[in-house]
Parts: sequence; structure tokens; C-alpha cells
Amino acid sequence: MKFASRQAVMNLLMTLTILGIAPSGYGHAAVVTHALENNGSNRYTATFSLHNNGNENIEAFTLYFEHSMYEDIAILSSPPGWDAFAVDPDTIFGFPEPGFADFHTPSHSLSPGHSLNNIQLSFLWTGNNELSNFTSFFEIYNPTDYSVTESGVSTAQVVTVNAPATLLLLLCGFFLVLAQRGTAGEKI
Repeated sequence: MKFASRQAVMNLLMTLTILGIAPSGYGHAAVVTHALENNGSNRYTATFSLHNNGNENIEAFTLYFEHSMYEDIAILSSPPGWDAFAVDPDTIFGFPEPGFADFHTPSHSLSPGHSLNNIQLSFLWTGNNELSNFTSFFEIYNPTDYSVTESGVSTAQVVTVNAPATLLLLLCGFFLVLAQRGTAGEKI
């Protein structure tokens, strides 16, 4: 019986998230979302947003890019007051290492309840298939001792539709069709 109720709760949360009613990143102190744009010739631009849902300020974070899948990582824009640099994936001492883009601030920390938006990176996709399920592993860390305080995977930004307005539009269209039917049958 416990499994059935847990499954029902999970289904409800998933449905609410898909409908855009539940907050994304439920239960996480930091959430990273992204939008991806194909610029042609396997060159992409990814626009990231970092949302601080926790109780502590965020002063540093890193976005990772898988080895042998990405090259030529470049930072196009970073938040004002944040220092940033990017490193391409490489093989070091025979071990494949991911590429990354690192962001840190000496004085403009991200306070709880706020977001950093318009973090733009470009990269060359070198994977075998078309890039369709892009994600980026991320870490939030303490810049003093470099201890990781949180990690996760970025999620695609979800475009939500205002359900009440959509429903109202649907109802107006339905009544318009009914009104047309009613006048089409009348004889003058």
C-alpha cells in the first residue's frame, strides 16, 4: 500500500511539473536551466540560468562538458561582477577529463531566492549523433576551500502556457462555433 501512495505522489508531481504548475528543481537548493540554439555546422549556443532556491549565498559554480563530445568552449556572456573562464576537454596523464566553464565572484554573490540569467556559452558538438538531449553537469562550490556544496544536472527551460487564458480562448472559440451553427440554420 505504501508503494501505491508513493507512486501516486510521484505521478502527481510529474504531472504538475509538466503542466508548469510545480516549481522546477523541487527539493534542490540550486537549479540550473538551459536553452540550446543550433548555429549550424555543429556549433551551438547554450544560455544558462542559475536559480538559488537554498538558504546560503552562491559565490562559485562550474558547468561541465563531457570529454570527446565538445570542443572550442567559449564564454559569450557572464553575469556582471562574476569572473569566468572556460577550458576544453582534454586527456591528462592518459585520463579523459571533461571541459568546463567556471564562474566565481569576489563581491556579487547570488543570494537565496534570486537568479543569474543570460549566462551564454558556445561550443562545437563533436558527438556522433545530432545533439538532441543536451545536459550539463554542474557543481556549486565554496571558493574558499573548493568544497562542493551541491551538484546536479541542468534541465531544459520549460515554456509554460497560461492555462486560464488558453482555456478562455478555447471556450470562446467553442461558443463562436455554436453561434455560427445556430445562425446557419435560421431562414430569413
